Amino acid sequence: MLAAAVSAHPDDPLAGLAVDEQPERPAPEGWTTVSVHAATLNHHELFSLRGVGLPAERLPMILGCDAAGVAEDGRDVIVHAAIGDPAVSGGDETLNPRRTPFSELHPGTLAERVAAPTQNLVPKSASLTWDEFRAADGRLVAEMKTIVIVTARMPTAPDADDAAKP
Repeated sequence: MLAAAVSAHPDDPLAGLAVDEQPERPAPEGWTTVSVHAATLNHHELFSLRGVGLPAERLPMILGCDAAGVAEDGRDVIVHAAIGDPAVSGGDETLNPRRTPFSELHPGTLAERVAAPTQNLVPKSASLTWDEFRAADGRLVAEMKTIVIVTARMPTAPDADDAAKP
């Protein structure tokens, strides 16, 4: 699979960047493979190229934290970047002090495909194009996941017919 990966070159970060074939790991249980249609760059990738947060034993590592694409079941999704430790807070990354973004412990999103925890897949609005996602950054993903979670937890409003009943 074609991917952008980093290897150790702390004195010349771009020398450690390679876009070439990388092995594809099978998705673990509870994870889904997403065919990536859009991915973004942010400061995390720059830090990774400088060797920050990536010890030598984890290299080479596929870069990228944010992505959108098509899940195995055909849904258009946005991949939320933070991965929670299932042993802490049930894997909910918002409450998890051991959360980590893609490309630190798990291969990143700058690839043809990425395996992501199924709970990290947020439905992509049909009104958001792949190009618009590419122009956005990780805040959009976090905000969309928050909207989906809050909406799912909201009580259902009564039907208009129910409200009219005495």
